[in-house]
Amino acid sequence: MDDRLQQVLEQALAEGRTSNAALDAVMADYARYHAVLAVVGGLATAALVVVAVLSLLRARRAPSRDGRRWTVERTALLLIGLGSALMAALLGVVVAANIGTALRPQRGFEGAVASLSAAAPGSHRDQVQSAYAAWLRSGSAQLPDDVADAVGGRLDWQAPKAAITTLLLVLACAGAATLLRRIRSSSRAPGGPGRGRAWGAIAGLGAASMVCVLLLLMVLGNSQAALAPVAITMFYG
Repeated sequence: MDDRLQQVLEQALAEGRTSNAALDAVMADYARYHAVLAVVGGLATAALVVVAVLSLLRARRAPSRDGRRWTVERTALLLIGLGSALMAALLGVVVAANIGTALRPQRGFEGAVASLSAAAPGSHRDQVQSAYAAWLRSGSAQLPDDVADAVGGRLDWQAPKAAITTLLLVLACAGAATLLRRIRSSSRAPGGPGRGRAWGAIAGLGAASMVCVLLLLMVLGNSQAALAPVAITMFYG
């Protein structure tokens, strides 16, 4: 394991942030990294809560058909409502944890330093770690050219991924909403959908919802790295 960066970080932490402007800059970016997830994740949590409430209210008001309360429309709305509520609860826990880390980054940063993984000698990551180690030894607040190049290299692919996954998430959510409207229309149409078609529609809606969840997680991760790239580049190259 290349201990140079880890040892430099541990020494700088022991001396304190105020004595090393480079460490202060890295830790500020580390706090911002978690703040980004708290903000973006908080907005996503709020949106999921709205979807859950609206879906459950509409499920309650959905008309019965032929004496059957559990229509395709009501079943689909209930599944969307419960799934959104569960996802909102899980994401809310993650957001709360990241708020705590953003406000008090020291402990989380020390844990990340302690688990800093190995870099193969001569690899790109080894070069990045060496550049960060030299920067931290200097104690300068200004990013050296080699560190700035490493950060820029990450942004070159991380920022487009954040934009692309956000666009795909919007399209996937729009597709799921369109499918839900079609389920509603077919459920209220004369004769209603056949059993096989009804279950197929619900399965399709479930698949679309899972795609939305996956894309949401990708948006969160890529947004963090795109908006706070200094610390993440140090830890992962």
